[in-house]
Amino acid sequence: MFQARNDDMMRLPSHYVEMPVLHIRFRRPPRPLSLLVVAVLVGLVGFIDYLTGTEMEFSIFYLIPITTAVFLSGWIVGAAASAACFAVSFAFDYLSGDQDRSFLLIFSANLAHLGYFTLHTLIISWLLRVIREVRALSLHDPLTTAANWRYFEEQAAMRLKIARRNRAPVTIAYIDLDNFKKVNDTLGHHVGNEVLKTVADSIQSQIRPNDLLARLGGDEFGLLIDDPRSDEIRGVLERVMDETCGRLRERNWPVTLSLGAVTYRRLPDSITTMVKEADRLMYRVKKSGKNRMLYAVRR
Repeated sequence: MFQARNDDMMRLPSHYVEMPVLHIRFRRPPRPLSLLVVAVLVGLVGFIDYLTGTEMEFSIFYLIPITTAVFLSGWIVGAAASAACFAVSFAFDYLSGDQDRSFLLIFSANLAHLGYFTLHTLIISWLLRVIREVRALSLHDPLTTAANWRYFEEQAAMRLKIARRNRAPVTIAYIDLDNFKKVNDTLGHHVGNEVLKTVADSIQSQIRPNDLLARLGGDEFGLLIDDPRSDEIRGVLERVMDETCGRLRERNWPVTLSLGAVTYRRLPDSITTMVKEADRLMYRVKKSGKNRMLYAVRR
């Protein structure tokens, strides 16, 4: 029966580090708004630079609009912001009226600023990419690329709120592989890994991109379908069963699926409650002969 067991989850290799910042959600604004914000920041920092004159080294503050540009719109806009900061800094430096500094000296000094503006852009872009990659690894099973329990629970909680607000049904399915231990014992764990990847690939090919597949344990998968057309759910689940079992038969693997699924028209308080009920249906399939599906609707 289902329980949230951390030791059942696939662990990341030791060289991957869990970072609290990965769980910060940020939605980028529209590109025109991002460009406007960056332009205003560049102009504001440049104007303050002009007011402070040449006595104060102000170039480090140009990193504010550059960093903002990378966060909001990526490295290309960050590079453009770096160029804009160079132009503004050079222009205001030249207009400050310092007669002891030649045009060439002012230009070369600001060219050096452009160098570290560009380097800063590249470093921030690289760090953001690494953060995204580590986040993806921390939320997905590295073998099958399906979501892990943590991501499944997080996404399900968010989707339940939306479905509850829209009064839309949600379907949860719990899938267990029959005879999987036999495959591991007789054919080896490398074949067992191929079985898991084949099952995950097959299920993904039968569901929509916004449906969510997760590997919940060793040979257990969860499937979340939030679709108002709940009358089509049974057909979707039957196709998942038929297609996946067909692929397994093609490889001559003695593995089938036991599937329990529930469509909730009145949503419970948590995803855990839903998964437990789908798990109970799956367990009934296991007890009654395996290789079939039990489906229920809760109104």
